[in-house]
Amino acid sequence: MVNMIPNVQQTDGGGFLLPPARARVTLLSFGAHGILPLKQGRIELLAGARGVRVFTSNDNEFLFYNAPRTIWQINGGGRIALDKRRHFGVGPAVRFSRDGGRPTQEWVSLTGDFGFRF
Repeated sequence: MVNMIPNVQQTDGGGFLLPPARARVTLLSFGAHGILPLKQGRIELLAGARGVRVFTSNDNEFLFYNAPRTIWQINGGGRIALDKRRHFGVGPAVRFSRDGGRPTQEWVSLTGDFGFRF
């Protein structure tokens, strides 16, 4: 869970700046992630699903999110070990995200990953 109190700049509609709004935003994340090891753990396939529930103390539209809202994500990818002891690994992941509000927003991201395990 993450709590934030960001400054959000406001205007009066005529272009004059008002003092920034101080609205509390709470992010409650949940989900599951699985790893399937192959080739004695040298290759791993990854898959998961997660979500974030967004709550805010401001009932008006806040940072393009009306309160409360859930953002969903599914992801998949892989990782290959770079050394025999499997301490270093590299691999890609793709993520599809979608929010549950109106208007609906969707996005896809492709990332690269370099990791160290001990």
